[in-house]
Amino acid sequence: MSTQSDAVELLEALNGGKGMLDGWLEVHDESEVRAAIFELAKGSAGAETLRDKFAAKAMQGFIASGDYQHPMLGSSNGRNLDQWIAQSAYDYADAMLSAREAQS
Repeated sequence: MSTQSDAVELLEALNGGKGMLDGWLEVHDESEVRAAIFELAKGSAGAETLRDKFAAKAMQGFIASGDYQHPMLGSSNGRNLDQWIAQSAYDYADAMLSAREAQS
C-alpha cells in the first residue's frame, strides 16, 4: 500500500469511532505508521493544514462581505475574481501563521 493511502486511512481511523485506530495500528508495522504520520504532517495526504483552515476562513469572509473593492483584498493584478480572492486568502493565512510564530 502507498504511503499516501496509508496516511489517508490513518486520518480516517483517527476521526473514526472507537477501536478504529487500534484496528489500523494492528495491521501496520512501525515503519508504515511513521511514514503515514510524516505524510500527514507534511499535509500531502489530502489532509487540511492549518494554513488551509486559515485561508478558508479568510476566503469565507471576503465572499460574505461582497465588498470586492475592499483594500484588504489588495490589487487584482489582472487575475480573475476567484483567483484573486483565493490568493488573497492564502496571503492572509500566511500572515496569520507568521503572527502565531512570532508570539511563541
